[in-house]
Amino acid sequence: MILYFGVLLIESKSQQDKIKDLKDLIGSETTEDKTKEGVDTSSKKDRIYSAPRDEAGKKEVASKYRKLYQLNNDFVGWLTIDGTRVDYPVMQKKDDESFYIDKNFYKEEAIGGSLFLSSSSDIYLPTDNIIIYGHTMTDGTMFGDLKKYEDEDFYKEHKTIIFNSLKEDSVYEIAYVFKDKIHDSAYQGFKYYEFSMSYTDKDYEAFINGCEDLKLYDTGIKTNSLSKFLTLSTCSYHEKDGRLIIVAVKKS
Repeated sequence: MILYFGVLLIESKSQQDKIKDLKDLIGSETTEDKTKEGVDTSSKKDRIYSAPRDEAGKKEVASKYRKLYQLNNDFVGWLTIDGTRVDYPVMQKKDDESFYIDKNFYKEEAIGGSLFLSSSSDIYLPTDNIIIYGHTMTDGTMFGDLKKYEDEDFYKEHKTIIFNSLKEDSVYEIAYVFKDKIHDSAYQGFKYYEFSMSYTDKDYEAFINGCEDLKLYDTGIKTNSLSKFLTLSTCSYHEKDGRLIIVAVKKS
């Protein structure tokens, strides 16, 4: 057991070093690089460039993330939460949602894996709810620090989440913190992980009511059918297949 935790700590340190290196690449392109891309460097506004998407067309990528995207085009953004160790790249492989559950940014085997989007989430539409999954690591890395939000006092001091996607920079305000579980297919009740896009007001109402019913405390944040959500989901050990969930609403 001691040997296992020793290996875990060594790997964790290695992965954190790699993430720091990635963070150092954000916005590191030079004026010369931008000029070569034909980008006007006179404006301070964040730049975008067209990157291959698929045979059907292209997608735009914020220039500050160009190098990360070129290293791995499964990269979709960066998630940061003040007061926690959450400061990580977010990945998405739509044809294999759980691919990054045990792989790092470089697609190398990693116990802590990476933060990754659900296959139903789309940063370009965008979908009404962006769902991000991550491991609860014992050393507090990845989503290990989300358990701090079980304490209402911690929430009061750390109410916002920053998710800067390839498309846009966004600030979200935490609206709900609750615990639930992954239910079997026969369960007909609320399943937070099934809500990505609403087609009727009832879809919104069902999601919001489900969050309200399970919330650990009242944040006072009001949501409605115009709200855009960011949902963070990680393991919780209060019951089998338990999950700790944080739902935040995009600030206008």
